[in-house]
Amino acid sequence: MREIWARRIAYLTGMIVLLLAVYFSWIQNSPNSSINMTGKEQSEMKTGHIDDVDVKRLKLGMEIYTQQGCAMCHSIQGQGNPRYPLDGVVNNLSIEEIHNWVTGDESIKDQLSMNSYKLKQLNRELTDDELQLLVYYLQNAH
Repeated sequence: MREIWARRIAYLTGMIVLLLAVYFSWIQNSPNSSINMTGKEQSEMKTGHIDDVDVKRLKLGMEIYTQQGCAMCHSIQGQGNPRYPLDGVVNNLSIEEIHNWVTGDESIKDQLSMNSYKLKQLNRELTDDELQLLVYYLQNAH
């Protein structure tokens, strides 16, 4: 009888831990959290210091970043997985290099695990415009 109860308790504990992990993951990586603009960007929009086209491109790039699930592995502005932050990526990589990383180009194959490389190759399904918007977002997200 004790063995049955021990199994039930272990099973319930495992389920609770799993549900909590899913819940906290959802909170940390919710789609709305990466779409929100920073206070600085909001004030620049209100005062008109940023061209409307640039704000539109930034938002569209942010939406692509969210749709592609980039926040599962990366973070920008403290939102997403902090293990591989993308803040300031333009300081270290050229636009072409960023494009290669996003699409899982052959030139970066040796620098990634096979799973990461395959995941990045899924981004090749994006149109050229979508890739440009995503790279624009990575360039300008601060």
